[in-house]
Amino acid sequence: MRQSETPARSLVDARDTGQAANVMAALAITSLSHIHCGNYGLAKEQLDELCALADEKGAVFWKVGAMLLLGCVSALNGKAADAVDTVEVGIQAWRSTGASLWMPMYLAHLIGAYADLGRFDEAWRCFSEATSLMQQTKERWCEAEIYRIAGRVAIHSPGSDVDKPERNLF
Repeated sequence: MRQSETPARSLVDARDTGQAANVMAALAITSLSHIHCGNYGLAKEQLDELCALADEKGAVFWKVGAMLLLGCVSALNGKAADAVDTVEVGIQAWRSTGASLWMPMYLAHLIGAYADLGRFDEAWRCFSEATSLMQQTKERWCEAEIYRIAGRVAIHSPGSDVDKPERNLF
């Protein structure tokens, strides 16, 4: 099996179980793979399917997770306003489920979306929240991405010293 077939195979296997929870998990996880590979259209298709299935089953956790990932896709596709609206609403709903997993990643996309809109104060607020959460939860797998995005924000922030962007980070 080629590596590109793996996500499709996992969905086939999940569908074969006849269990909606397996299908929702497979759609969420494989959409992440597509996001990280730059396959935003395919990720969106899977996330739209996940939203529909989660609605049908009343699975709030999966619905909100899909919403957050759709916001990330919007941010990556240059649709910053859509990303901000979707991720902000999604974060509130995510917190209402008691979940905190992946919050730094969602905040990373929100940092970039706010910066793309020129809303640098909000971008820095999200950066502060993301770094604080990483310290609290020890969820650090996206730390490099958060700092990469923050560096981009620092360079583009009004009054920044492009030779010393780290001044704005620490």
